[in-house]
Amino acid sequence: MAAAPVLGTGDFGREGSTPSPRTNIQENIMECPFKVGDLVQLKAGGPKMVVYLVNEYVTASWFDRNDHLCRDSFTAATLLKVE
Repeated sequence: MAAAPVLGTGDFGREGSTPSPRTNIQENIMECPFKVGDLVQLKAGGPKMVVYLVNEYVTASWFDRNDHLCRDSFTAATLLKVE
């Protein structure tokens, strides 16, 4: 009798196996077009921001109109790299 597949191991080659959510996050990070220090902007507009952290989301920081440091996380699909 064949061994039962172990789910969540990220072993994509085995029949019946399912990638773990953690593996999917790691793949998304590797495919992310942004890296720490990049200058980005929301596709919808707004201030230019500096990428601070890249994980499941892209965390960026910027200064608001009152020169207060702001930081928030965004999905990579909502950002554009700017110069």
